[in-house]
Amino acid sequence: MQKCWNDLDVATEHGAIGIAILLIKKVIGHAPIQRSRKGTGFDYWMGDDSPMPFQSKARLEISRIRHGATTT
Repeated sequence: MQKCWNDLDVATEHGAIGIAILLIKKVIGHAPIQRSRKGTGFDYWMGDDSPMPFQSKARLEISRIRHGATTT
């Protein structure tokens, strides 16, 4: 597994995405329905299976910290 994720930036980003999506699904019940374009200020559209997937839904921005103190 360590050799598969040899790029620490990518591994950190993927880990942050996984944790954020699991938490947001548990907290508000929405799942990612579409990745946003770069430059929009957020990473994913969150929603559910409603006929209008983007109506009154959330946008999710994911930030990652690889090194930090416990206060961070």
